[in-house]
Amino acid sequence: MINEKYVNFETNYGEFELNLNDIETIHSRIEDLKFYEKYDVVVSRAVAKTSILLEISCNLPKVNGYIVLMKGQIDEELKESLNAIKILSYNLEKVIKFTLPKENSERSLIVLKHIGHTNKKYPRSYAKIKLKNL
Repeated sequence: MINEKYVNFETNYGEFELNLNDIETIHSRIEDLKFYEKYDVVVSRAVAKTSILLEISCNLPKVNGYIVLMKGQIDEELKESLNAIKILSYNLEKVIKFTLPKENSERSLIVLKHIGHTNKKYPRSYAKIKLKNL
């Protein structure tokens, strides 16, 4: 479970250990955020299907910004998400596969680039997204 204390640690680690500037970490449900094209990079862990995560976060990155999703085994799910990627004005930049050392389980980082303004009708409400994926 990720809590606010962990999020604050990540912010401090990024700023002081990695020498990154202008970091903003937010402990919130992504669908509750009402920003439009504000961030350079949005990162989310695997809490839903890729197409759902992409739609509920599609309005957050700037054009030429990125959404990075951490998922498990992704091959089939990624194929099912290609339509959503196109509709929401994203491009699949790369998939980085790796194995977690202690768990010895496969993970993937999905790197999606925001290549144009997403239609303002997205994201739809979570209920509509769940009812019919893009």
